[in-house]
Amino acid sequence: MKKEHKALEAADIAKRIRTELMAWKHHVEISEQIKNIKLPNDHSMQEDYWILIDRHLLTTLLISLFKIMELYEKYQSKIIPERSRSRLKEIYKELDSLGVRDFRNQYCGHIQDYKTKKALTEEQINAHFEKFLEGRRMHEISQWIWDKEQDNATPNGCISGRLEFIANEIIGEVHSQQKQIS
Repeated sequence: MKKEHKALEAADIAKRIRTELMAWKHHVEISEQIKNIKLPNDHSMQEDYWILIDRHLLTTLLISLFKIMELYEKYQSKIIPERSRSRLKEIYKELDSLGVRDFRNQYCGHIQDYKTKKALTEEQINAHFEKFLEGRRMHEISQWIWDKEQDNATPNGCISGRLEFIANEIIGEVHSQQKQIS
């Protein structure tokens, strides 16, 4: 019974992270709408300002994405059913290759490089954002995270859809096992 409880806990965490991604998508959309409003003499509309807003949004996204990696690391060892575990592992590998862990551990919330103890430079921070973005624009990242057109909990869709699929798959498998025991 403990294993089933832990599996349901993992499903709940996946759904919570998915909700964070939904909130992030909402913030991106609001930011994009505000960017299009032209106000006379408003220095906040300068391009540098919006770069910082996008960075802030990306930083919050990277924190949420790191939680997916953490979910896999903490719950993958025979707690999550095999099919779901392998789907979560695919997302994990994808996020790891984009440098999510490195960004979270080395740059997010830090002012110094933890190895050299020197102040982080703009170039170092930019390099990590560039690695994550892979040349994609904010809109493309937003679609990759939450695609309104295809957010139907599929195993191959956007990140939020895949998370929902995994959570539902875990719940279904646990309920199926419980019925077999009864």
